[in-house]
Amino acid sequence: MIVLFDLDSTLVSLEGLDWLADQKGLGEQVQELTKKSMDGDVPFIEAFSKKMKILAPSMHDMQVLGEKYCRSLVSGAQETVKKLKSKGYDIGIVTSNFGVAVYPVAELLGISKKLVFANEMLFDQNGCYSGLNADNPLASNGGKAAVVKSLKEGTVFSLATRLPTWK
Repeated sequence: MIVLFDLDSTLVSLEGLDWLADQKGLGEQVQELTKKSMDGDVPFIEAFSKKMKILAPSMHDMQVLGEKYCRSLVSGAQETVKKLKSKGYDIGIVTSNFGVAVYPVAELLGISKKLVFANEMLFDQNGCYSGLNADNPLASNGGKAAVVKSLKEGTVFSLATRLPTWK
């Protein structure tokens, strides 16, 4: 059996893209879009696309976010994952954030990359943001439910072999 955790404000104490926006001086714009999306005023994919255009995070930005995530684990996260694993559960992360920032947390928690379900960010040869994989179910409304359904049906969706490497 698999236990899936969300990342932002669940395993970690922050909303990653909002934190990144604050670092770039774009916090108010991005937080407003997050609020509108969470309140149902703007469809998720529309708000998400707008946030990404505003932020245009580089590979380096996402690596810094991954480091920040690792320093922002909620109290008891490591112990909870360890306890669940000791009872025979597979542990995964499902998030609308990006694998390049999520993989460091997964590694810290001992979670297999194969059980990290995240969006795929595209970068050019210089590590600059060039878009996101719109075919990824997590890039649209209901994406997390689609991932859970794929797991139930045995048609597991995973980006583990396609995401950029990170250090």
